[in-house]
Amino acid sequence: MTTTPGAGEEPVPGAPGWFPDPWGTEKLRWWDGRAWTPHFWPPAEPPAVPAQAGNGDATARGYGLEAAASVPPPLASERAGSHWARLAMLWAGPMQALNAIALAVQAGWYADHFDELSKGKTPKLTGAAASVAPITTYCSIGVLVASVIFLVWMYRAATVARLLGLPARRTPGVAVVSFLIPVLNFWWPYQSTLDMLPPNHPGRHVVGRWWAAWIAASLAVPLIYVTGYGPPWVRAVAGALAALLFLAAAAEARIVIATIEDAHSTIVEGATR
Repeated sequence: MTTTPGAGEEPVPGAPGWFPDPWGTEKLRWWDGRAWTPHFWPPAEPPAVPAQAGNGDATARGYGLEAAASVPPPLASERAGSHWARLAMLWAGPMQALNAIALAVQAGWYADHFDELSKGKTPKLTGAAASVAPITTYCSIGVLVASVIFLVWMYRAATVARLLGLPARRTPGVAVVSFLIPVLNFWWPYQSTLDMLPPNHPGRHVVGRWWAAWIAASLAVPLIYVTGYGPPWVRAVAGALAALLFLAAAAEARIVIATIEDAHSTIVEGATR
């Protein structure tokens, strides 16, 4: 071909063209409008023989960077983030569970002092509510650290998914920030996490399990405060339920992280065979 390629800065869905190779080969790679292809400019000499994907690579076909010769830097970054995110979930789940139990202990005190609190006063915690206050503080700090680690992983994984040509409803940045947007954070993070997997990927149901557990656990927290007006056994049940849901959500999150990492690795590795 004698066509002179033009190099844009960012590929646009539905608009094929030559763009700088996102894996840093200092060449141009052809974007077919949906995914990156194995075609470079200037072309390699001699031309590489395309590898044929087997039946086990049905999920990976149509996506990925077929000419990647080694683990791309963004994928390596995702793998590092995945390791730390799975580790963070090991302490985030137990800390959220412990915090839920501590809140159940404090719920009665908050109910008794609701009138003062609603008027902007800050009465001093007393009794059992005061004894568990350090637990809620330390747990909140631990969960905050784990949340930051998780969001860093999510940004990296969403970035890799985008480079692999997987269809996404939102950019990596919006996917992360959506956790902080009221109302929208009930489903946008779920959709963004789904978009990190190829359509019809068998692991997509895992994302649904994780999100259902997370939403249920989050809604259980205000329920704990409401039970402060009831008998102690009701608060105990609410606290235990929330604790179990947080543990389940953390366990499912670890599975989601591993599933997404494995899916991205399969796409890249299947394309290089």
